[in-house]
Amino acid sequence: IKDDAADKLAIDNVFTREKIFPGDTDGYAPDLLVQPADGYAIFSQLNEKQLFRKVIPWQDITGTHRIQGIFLAKGEQLVAKKGFSDKADIIDIAPTILYLLGIPVPDSMDGKVLTEMFAADVLEKNPPQFASEQELEKEKAATGYSEEEEELIRKRLQGLGYLE
Repeated sequence: IKDDAADKLAIDNVFTREKIFPGDTDGYAPDLLVQPADGYAIFSQLNEKQLFRKVIPWQDITGTHRIQGIFLAKGEQLVAKKGFSDKADIIDIAPTILYLLGIPVPDSMDGKVLTEMFAADVLEKNPPQFASEQELEKEKAATGYSEEEEELIRKRLQGLGYLE
């Protein structure tokens, strides 16, 4: 899509659901995802008559989504590595946090444990553990919340607006 007034492309890329959300999405992910070019944003109030307009920083938007991000980590078990962030994706954060917490990473989880950030001796002593959904369900049944605790959590999440 071209912004004729500025004589430049307004869209950097269009991705399919499978490219951004690999695996089973249960139909929740959109078919296409649009990446606007720098200086452009997608507004919900635009329509077929107005695809582009000048963005007024701090009035129209206070933030937006970009593929690039910042990842910081600090700890005795970590090592500093140049170029590490080039290999990290946002989907790697959850498996890495599970590893740090000593929780097995589900086999079906997208992403990977960011092993590059850990000292070799840490990985040797405590390699990442992975588990199938069935194994995790068995563990949950043995160590999970009681029905009363689950209901209390559900009510709290509803009160906060996270659940209907």
